[in-house]
Amino acid sequence: MKTAAAIEEYLDYVQVERGLSATTLKNYRRWLDHFQGWLKAKGPGEIDIKELSSDVIWKYRLFLAGRPRANRSGSLARTSQRYFLIALRSMLRYLTKRGMTVLAPDQIDLPKPSPRQLKVLDEHSVERLLA
Repeated sequence: MKTAAAIEEYLDYVQVERGLSATTLKNYRRWLDHFQGWLKAKGPGEIDIKELSSDVIWKYRLFLAGRPRANRSGSLARTSQRYFLIALRSMLRYLTKRGMTVLAPDQIDLPKPSPRQLKVLDEHSVERLLA
């Protein structure tokens, strides 16, 4: 099964069986279509989903992180990179459950999230808030 067909089948599944919201479904489509576009433009091209390897995923991760940076003004935040990869892992998990021999979803490592910066209100701000 070609990658594009696998993506469509998975999106049908999450829409019907998992009952994802329209917004979530739209995001999954965007993230998986981005991967498909990368495969065609920068990766190995249209491949059979069974040919998806850790090496291909690593190259995609480098692309998401902004390497190489040709024609890009910046890179995606780590949190955004995680969303792209989570959608891909979820699709692979679905295909595995269907009995297809594909890359194991747990072989796709997610980027560690950026540390969160906590903002603390000073005493004056707390008083204004409570007033």
